[in-house]
Amino acid sequence: MRRLLPLLLLALLLPACGDPSRRGYDQSSPEATIKTARLMVEQGRAERLGELLYADSPEWRELYLRLGDLLGKVQDLADSVQTHMPEEVEQVKQDALTAAREGRASNFIQQALTGRRAARPAAAPGAPRQGPDPRRLLNDTLKQLSSDPYGWLEESEARLGFEWIDDNTVALTWDTKAIAPPIGITMDQAADGKWYLVLPTSLPQVRPVVPDTPEEFGIWASIIQVMDHAVTDMQRTVDTGQVRNLDDLSRTAGENLLLPMGLVFIAYGKLVEDDMDAQREQAREQRRQREAAAQARQADTQPQPLVPTPEAPAPAQEPAPGPAPGPASDAPPSEPPPSAEPPG
Repeated sequence: MRRLLPLLLLALLLPACGDPSRRGYDQSSPEATIKTARLMVEQGRAERLGELLYADSPEWRELYLRLGDLLGKVQDLADSVQTHMPEEVEQVKQDALTAAREGRASNFIQQALTGRRAARPAAAPGAPRQGPDPRRLLNDTLKQLSSDPYGWLEESEARLGFEWIDDNTVALTWDTKAIAPPIGITMDQAADGKWYLVLPTSLPQVRPVVPDTPEEFGIWASIIQVMDHAVTDMQRTVDTGQVRNLDDLSRTAGENLLLPMGLVFIAYGKLVEDDMDAQREQAREQRRQREAAAQARQADTQPQPLVPTPEAPAPAQEPAPGPAPGPASDAPPSEPPPSAEPPG
């Protein structure tokens, strides 16, 4: 019995050790990280998705943790929507599947991830073809986010892949095509040996809107907070029966999100513009300093023209000598000649 007891304990502990929610999520390879993201969602832990994003500074890590909290709130909203509106949720899923089979995007998220264009509305014979209705796409996007935000992860095992770039970097693909073209999304192996999803924050086309200063990180945190509050309010309206269908919910989301986020983005745009103006002025000043230094070096290396040395002034000429005085005489001076006046 004494020998049997350790074996029984080991048999009880092995399943727990194999449970990712107990032993921690695996990020030892790109495949493991993708599987971990799917497990987080399946286990109702979407708030931990932010841990899978690579952060190269404490500010980025804090921002990604806030984003993870928001993703968790989105999952809570989807659970409420699926509970109160199961038929509509099923219809949204079917619409997304139909769009995928037809090779088109049904919302903005699918457009960004796959690079596919949304379907154009049917036009009357002879009428010019019109582009996708952005309001409809926004409405469909909000429906997808509120009803089935992580449905695409259920298909990730078969459709989400990667291509090796080098030993420490892979590019994510969907149906063997790059995700979010032309920018692309990569995964990198960090110094801790784990693989992380890397957002394209260092690309030139993205760099102008990426936060750098504490003020800019603060505004991005405010954007996430606005979205967090909006999602919480949406879940409350669903749970209390104030909205009864996804159309009303998406319209409420637009009202709660667009105005406050628009104001925050305006403030952020002004901050970025001021920062870019300061950077441009700093670049101009540095260019002026380089030009002045180059001119100074050029002046030092050029041969200097010979300047004639001014001649010394000629010595002043001495006055010509007069007649030499005769020898001194003791004779009295001669009398002056007599006056020529007539006698009186």
